[in-house]
Amino acid sequence: MKKNIFISLLVVAMGVMFISCDRGPFSVFKPNEELFEYTCYDKGSYWVYEDSATHKTDSLVVITKPIKTVTTADYGSDVTTKTFRFHYVYASEIVNIKDTFIFEPTVHGYLLRTDLGWNPEWYYTYPFPYNNNGKNFRGTYMLGYMNMPTPIDDSQGKNYCITNAMPWCDKYYQSYVVETNKYYDVKRIVTISNARDELYSGRSHFDSIVSYWARNIGVVRWECYDSTSSSIMNLVRYDVKNLKKKELKNSR
Repeated sequence: MKKNIFISLLVVAMGVMFISCDRGPFSVFKPNEELFEYTCYDKGSYWVYEDSATHKTDSLVVITKPIKTVTTADYGSDVTTKTFRFHYVYASEIVNIKDTFIFEPTVHGYLLRTDLGWNPEWYYTYPFPYNNNGKNFRGTYMLGYMNMPTPIDDSQGKNYCITNAMPWCDKYYQSYVVETNKYYDVKRIVTISNARDELYSGRSHFDSIVSYWARNIGVVRWECYDSTSSSIMNLVRYDVKNLKKKELKNSR
C-alpha cells in the first residue's frame, strides 16, 4: 500500500515538474519557410549596392554553404532556437573596409513578450552589417531583419521594438521599384535607435534605418537617417540562389 502511494506521489511530482518547465510555444523556436525565403542564400550569392549620392559601392558575398544549427541559452535565455548559419564577406568603398561576418538569425530570449499575440517564428531577427559614411547604428552594425509576415499595426508592438532597438515590419509591397528594377513581395523593415549618449560617447550613430527586403533576393535598398544627414544605398547588381529549409544540411 505504502509503495503504491509513493509511486503515485512520484508520478504526480514528475507531472508538476513537466508542466512547470513547459513554456509552450516559447520554449523551442523553429524557423518557418518565410525566414528562409527572405534571408537564406547559397555559397557564391552576391549583392552590390551603390550610394545614391557618391555612387561608391558596398558588396556582400556568401562564402560558405548555409547549415542548420541549434542555439541554446542565447544571450542569457533559456529558450532553444533552431536556425541556420553562413559566412559572408562585406566590403565597402565608402569606408574602405573588408571583413567577414556570420549570418545567423536568432531569437533574443531575454526580450520575449508573450502578451503581444505574436507567433513564435516572428521573433527571429538579424542585425545586418553596413558602414554608410563610417557611421554605426547604436555603436554596432545594425541593419536588421525581423520575420514579420505583415506590418505591425499596434502601438504596443512598435513601442516594444523601439524600446529594445529591434527591427519591425512597417509596410508590405506587392511590388517595389528600386532605380529601374522591380521587386516583388517586399517588406519594409524599420529600426529606431534608443542609444544613449553616455553609452556611445565618441561614436556616431544613425537614429533610424529603413531597409527593404524582397522575397528570394534579400535587401534591395536601405536608408539611414540622423538629425543632420541621410544615406541611401540601392541594389544595382546581384546574383543569388535562395535556399529552402529542406535543402540545408545539419551542422556537425
